[in-house]
Amino acid sequence: MSRYGTLLGVYPGPVITKTEQDDNARTGATAMVEVKGTLSELQQLEQQWLSLGPSDINISSTGTGNFQLRATFPFAFDGLVTDLGIVPSIHELDVREVQDSYANNPILRNTLSDSDIQIVAFIVRDFQAGKYADTAGRQSTTAAEADVTSATSDAADSIKLFRLLAYRGEEYYVRYDYVYRRTLTCATAAQVTLSHTGVSQIWTTNEVSNFEGIPPDGIFQLPVNAPWIATPTPMVWLKSAPQVVAATGQKTQLVYSYTGAVAASSLMYAPYGAAVLF
Repeated sequence: MSRYGTLLGVYPGPVITKTEQDDNARTGATAMVEVKGTLSELQQLEQQWLSLGPSDINISSTGTGNFQLRATFPFAFDGLVTDLGIVPSIHELDVREVQDSYANNPILRNTLSDSDIQIVAFIVRDFQAGKYADTAGRQSTTAAEADVTSATSDAADSIKLFRLLAYRGEEYYVRYDYVYRRTLTCATAAQVTLSHTGVSQIWTTNEVSNFEGIPPDGIFQLPVNAPWIATPTPMVWLKSAPQVVAATGQKTQLVYSYTGAVAASSLMYAPYGAAVLF
């Protein structure tokens, strides 16, 4: 919530031209004040305001011969003080719908081998390029499907994939990306250091829940298995580096996230603990 106001001063002296208060549920309250006047007046006022501990203060020319002093303070006009100590620990879970290539579908990859998927893709490419034309100049589905059957180890499911791609033109499937976002306030350097634990590594759901203190019987829970796959398939999580979003006094507020997936390669990532990589 923001509150705006305009106050007029009486010459001689600086004129308050704008005030603004912002009440933020995450970081508390801040106040902004703009004042216009001569350079000497504003420099004197700046010294007074510096004793109040502004988070930002600036003097600039207005282009009309006068100057403007603008300052932001980590407290509000109504007495509400920015205090990260009262900001609760925040757990958030974003779910994003994404269209991805059929070849990355985890159900398909658990059904067919990489070799079969690749063979079907090649035959579909040739079929669409007109390389299976019969004597009448039409595409021969019989010849294409015969090649799929003879070249793959799982002919039945490979034929299903061929028909899905070649006849129906399916190229993508819908998946859901889970991103668990963590916001917390650190009062010590040790807490900041701890937040960097396991950055860019792959975590299991239990490891994330234990590290972040998610109660096992609480309302907020991370999915242990991928919800979009019928066969139980464990989720794994990639941790991001913490980002500082606010700092006041001796406290720092950090935000970092864990991005969920059903698999991660040992050629690309390292496990934090018990995560199994392919």
